[in-house]
Amino acid sequence: MEGCIFCSIAKGEVNSYKIYEDGLILGVLDINPTSLGHSILFTKKHYNNIFEIPQEEYLHLMSISRAIAFAIEKRFKVENVDILYSKEINKGVIIPHAIVFLIPRYKDDKIQYYLPKDEKIDLNDVKNQIMNEIEIIKGGENQQREETKKIETKTSNNTNNESDKIILPEKKKKAIA
Repeated sequence: MEGCIFCSIAKGEVNSYKIYEDGLILGVLDINPTSLGHSILFTKKHYNNIFEIPQEEYLHLMSISRAIAFAIEKRFKVENVDILYSKEINKGVIIPHAIVFLIPRYKDDKIQYYLPKDEKIDLNDVKNQIMNEIEIIKGGENQQREETKKIETKTSNNTNNESDKIILPEKKKKAIA
């Protein structure tokens, strides 16, 4: 995408400190690190956020993230490596590309992800809200599956005419007659 710094890095138009590269993914050191070894991984193809990445490519990104986090942990002997993702805007900073952050955590680091102790949250309410949203999402997926089954049934009852064939999203390689 034009104007996206991460697309420019992926194309080699902007210098970076590459730690990993394959046909789909690029890993570089963060130029504003939170800690020693802080890295970012992203798809070479532009996606605004991880929810736009096709499932197979997303799984590849996460697999590589896990492997590199393990390498960072071993090399720098850190307590842990946080694997984080922020959707497009992170504390007011616009990140116009799907990125996974690998943040090494050292024994005495000052990185904190906790709310102030005086801020109270009703965890039951939060739990219920999340569970309700999961059910809504699952319902949408079930509806999509049902619509796909209807299409499959309808097309399987048609003739084997070449113009009647459709390609279903889940079965890109197979044409259903």
